[in-house]
Amino acid sequence: MCACRRSSPSCVPSRIERTLKEVAFGWGATKSLAEGLSANLLAAYVAPHRRYHTVAHIEHCLGEIARVERHATHPDEVKWALLFHDAIYDPERSDNEARSAGA
Repeated sequence: MCACRRSSPSCVPSRIERTLKEVAFGWGATKSLAEGLSANLLAAYVAPHRRYHTVAHIEHCLGEIARVERHATHPDEVKWALLFHDAIYDPERSDNEARSAGA
């Protein structure tokens, strides 16, 4: 759970945005690219048809990663995979995770 305990709607996206930008900047992304990715990712996870892979789910997973990331050989890659692991979601399809991986 995020530090603000989700008491503020702005808290939930901020952790996702911070993580995405931290990783993207570490890989040399421009500010505009990182902000565009962040906006698109957040828009995907707040879509009304989402039931499980939502902002709250990603936020929870980021908290779990934070507890163990010191053990990861490539923590940025783990964070990136988590952020985008089901970004593409169409309730009519069964290949959403594969499509997210290829995005």
